[in-house]
Amino acid sequence: MPILGVDFGLKRSGLAASDAEDQYALPLETVPTEELLQVILSLREQEGFETIVLGEPISIKGHGNAMTEKVGVFKKELESKAFKVFLMDERYSSRLALRSMASAGLRAKKSKKAKDEMAACIILQDYLDSLNLSS
Repeated sequence: MPILGVDFGLKRSGLAASDAEDQYALPLETVPTEELLQVILSLREQEGFETIVLGEPISIKGHGNAMTEKVGVFKKELESKAFKVFLMDERYSSRLALRSMASAGLRAKKSKKAKDEMAACIILQDYLDSLNLSS
C-alpha cells in the first residue's frame, strides 16, 4: 500500500508518494492548501493511501511554532478520516529541496511547485529510510 508524504504550507502543499516497495519517494503534485484535504481524500479513492507522513515544522532549537499548531490541527482532521498519520521533522526539507533543484539546474523562483513536491519527497524519504533501517 503506498504511503503519502505531505509538505504542508500556508498557501500551497506538496505531495509525494512511495513506490510499490516503500523504498523511494516520488513527487506527485502541489495543490492549494485550501484544497488539500479534498485532494487527499480523492487520492485515497484512486490509489489506496491509508498512511500519511506529514512534515512537522520545528525550529532549529527543537521548538514548535504557529505552523506546528496548524499541522497538528490538520493531523487530527486526517485522523478523523481514518488515516494513519505520522509526523516527521521537516527541518531543512525546503532548503534541501532548493539545493537539489539547483544541482539539477532548476530555478526555485520559476519552480515553486516543484520545491513543495521535492520537500514532500524529502520528508517521505526520511520516513521510508527510518522504516528500512528498523527492518
